[in-house]
Amino acid sequence: MTIEEYIRQIKENGDKSLERELNVLAMRSRISRLDKLYSETLMELDALGHKVSETMTDFLTDAYKDNYYHGLFDIGKEIGLPASFAKVNRDDLTQVLRNRWSGMNYSQRIWKNQRLLARTLMSEMMTAVHRGESIDAISKRVSQRMDVGISNARRLVRTELNYVENQSAMDSIKEAGMKYYRFSATLDRRTSATCREHDGHVYPIDEYQPGSTAPPLHPNCRSTIAGSLYGTDKKKTGTRIARNDKGKTYYVPAELQYVDWKLIYIDKQISYKTWKQGKGNFTHHNLSNIIKVNRTELHETPYAITQKISKKGNVEYNFYDAKGNQYLQVADSDHGHKNEANYGLHGEHAH
Repeated sequence: MTIEEYIRQIKENGDKSLERELNVLAMRSRISRLDKLYSETLMELDALGHKVSETMTDFLTDAYKDNYYHGLFDIGKEIGLPASFAKVNRDDLTQVLRNRWSGMNYSQRIWKNQRLLARTLMSEMMTAVHRGESIDAISKRVSQRMDVGISNARRLVRTELNYVENQSAMDSIKEAGMKYYRFSATLDRRTSATCREHDGHVYPIDEYQPGSTAPPLHPNCRSTIAGSLYGTDKKKTGTRIARNDKGKTYYVPAELQYVDWKLIYIDKQISYKTWKQGKGNFTHHNLSNIIKVNRTELHETPYAITQKISKKGNVEYNFYDAKGNQYLQVADSDHGHKNEANYGLHGEHAH
């Protein structure tokens, strides 16, 4: 007869003292089984940790090599490279994988996650046992925690892959003799505020620092870098990819930074044509608070934008600096001035 069967029998006979004593024995028995389960869990997690670490090393190594050579190929198409260039250096690759770019390298993070998961599982199981929860309830708790562990593992892989791919891109940029790199955030609504602020910034290569001036800036970071022949004064030409809410890609002018793209394509507060006429200065102001006026003034409140619409329906925008002085006017007509009629099809201009 098991302890549990004895307890059921005593409950029928009404011996409360013996019932309490056997309840203690039953609890000890369950905890003993729990200790065995925990030790087996630790061994499984340890074996899993070794497998994950080895697999991830191979995965990141292949990712580094692939991105390094692809980076040199893409740069070569733009600026031309000699037929022979440096192959991936094994010591450099090892250093990249060992680098504690955010306090720990990927291997250390794997084992930290494993230890945390083991402690969490033990805590969950102990709590469930003391509450007298059923095996099904305990299994559900463990399953939920394992799901969290899997989610953490995915985040680790994505973040470390981003680090390795951008580091290999930087090494190919250096190998090509370029002096600058450009930070590129993903143009969609999911992009973090941190990456939005960095988008489009150009840095000297000696300022490259993952987590600060280069991605990844945070877990699950999707930002990338690309080589640049020029410093911060040179606007990028061509197009870049953006994504709509359904994940479908489309192309926008490469000179747009995230804040510009959002104003034009998401908030739809301004057209690209008007942005272009305004020389990009719209991003310094709050476009949701445009003041409608009947007369243009040389002075307004700091950082104000005024809109004047003529009787003919022509529109002009006036921009004011930190001191309230007008510094820019954008118009869709020539105001009737012949010397401004040649700027655009309808005399559109900015001055």
